[in-house]
Amino acid sequence: ENYINSKEESFHRRGIHLLPEGWEKGENEGKYFD
Repeated sequence: ENYINSKEESFHRRGIHLLPEGWEKGENEGKYFD
């Protein structure tokens, strides 16, 4: 469990930096699919 938790922690740390870009792409894709 500790191994998974530390893996998730580093993933979330990177995810925070990627969020704005990822959300923007998701919003654009959502508009296309709508």
